[in-house]
Amino acid sequence: MPHSRSSDRIEFLDGLRGLAILLVVMFHAYARWPELVPYGSTFSNIKLFSYGWLGVQLFFLISGFVIFLTLDRCANLSEFLVRRWLRLFPAMFICSLFIWYTAPLFPERPAGLPTAEQLIPGLTFIDPQWLQTAGIRTRAIEGAFWSLFVESQFYVIAGVSYFIFGGRRAALAVLLILFAFAVVSGPIRNLMGDSSIFQNLLLLSDRLGARLYGWFAGGALLYVYYSKKSIHVLILGLAVTVVAVLVEHGIRNVEVKVPAALIALAFVGTLLNGRMRLVFGHRAFLFLGYISYPLYLAHENIMVSLIIKVGKSVPELPAILVPLAPISLVILVAWLVASYLEPAIKTILRTGYGLACGKITTSGARHLN
Repeated sequence: MPHSRSSDRIEFLDGLRGLAILLVVMFHAYARWPELVPYGSTFSNIKLFSYGWLGVQLFFLISGFVIFLTLDRCANLSEFLVRRWLRLFPAMFICSLFIWYTAPLFPERPAGLPTAEQLIPGLTFIDPQWLQTAGIRTRAIEGAFWSLFVESQFYVIAGVSYFIFGGRRAALAVLLILFAFAVVSGPIRNLMGDSSIFQNLLLLSDRLGARLYGWFAGGALLYVYYSKKSIHVLILGLAVTVVAVLVEHGIRNVEVKVPAALIALAFVGTLLNGRMRLVFGHRAFLFLGYISYPLYLAHENIMVSLIIKVGKSVPELPAILVPLAPISLVILVAWLVASYLEPAIKTILRTGYGLACGKITTSGARHLN
């Protein structure tokens, strides 16, 4: 299992990925499906589990940071998009086929047995809402894929803004404008009435997931601070991240603000504090960070199905222990994908389509993205 790192910065980012995927997996295992799992809502009041979905927002912060790092290292838009595709597609391809072919073994899947059409959104990274607009009635094979669609759209917007409109400042400005519109559109909705232009902009904003762009923009600004050590950029990055926390799940949803703030604090604190970097440089976090992408893609339905099976097979097992074997199995699958299958597919793609880039190796691609 490769854990060498080119810099401390990349190491703590991988550790934070480990924290993010740990939170998401715990949420799905213990809190997301009380009507299906054998222990019901036993763990629903444990905040670590019930708010584990905020691990996705931590992924968004990390993505904002890393995408601007990658943009600075790419010569043009096509190189950036190729890197993004090579980073995302191999694991998506492997995990999608794995989910599809193994689904009959897991009839307890919360999402039900998938159809062939459900492979389309994941393999194309196109939100099913856009596909439905084009007349393709389908949904993703895994519910967790929703965040990949938001991220993919963010990648395109950031890349086009950076290379066509003039670098970091332009890309940041576009992200902040989209985020600001998403935030203010709710309060001014009634004032705008039936304006077709406003309604179309509102629909576009919703489809892009622009209300989440504060997390991306906060991460991007904190990358700029990290690379330039500008206190003014740090303050702006913190301010944008605070706004992202405040608007998460709506201004009036006060309960979510504390866990959302803790997620932001974990990222900012690790960025600024050497001791926290040591914590997230621990091998356990690095390992989870290493397998985080395939684990995120493949874990939910298989894991929940296995939890149901274990609960039926060993009813005397303490509730807290029921998910451990299913979690271990999906971790093993993710490790196999990350260590062997994903690199093999990347090599085939680079060789077959002439996409090899001297600036980035197969192992390096994981560390930069």
